[in-house]
Amino acid sequence: MSIADSETIYIKGANENNLKNVTLHIPKKKILLFHSMVQQGNTMFLVEYNLDILKAADYVIELGPGGGAKGGHLLFSGTPHEMLSSKYSVTAPFLKQEISPGTLD
Repeated sequence: MSIADSETIYIKGANENNLKNVTLHIPKKKILLFHSMVQQGNTMFLVEYNLDILKAADYVIELGPGGGAKGGHLLFSGTPHEMLSSKYSVTAPFLKQEISPGTLD
């Protein structure tokens, strides 16, 4: 996979094998790579549970509240900042613990 190609949509699942040739285990490096791909005109759809990556997202869609028959319902859609005030998000309480008030750094 070349990140030089633009106007490509990449879909990455929580399993690292879904995005071939990218085996980065440090979230900061992943975030930089993903931002670089977006800056080149690509679109990224991530299935991710890492809070550092969620904080860096432009937009978040949360499905749940559980897996299988207990999931698949839209719990939240919006920016990470908007997620903080969502009363339906399962992730929001954990995200709140990870950020400083007024920032998403």
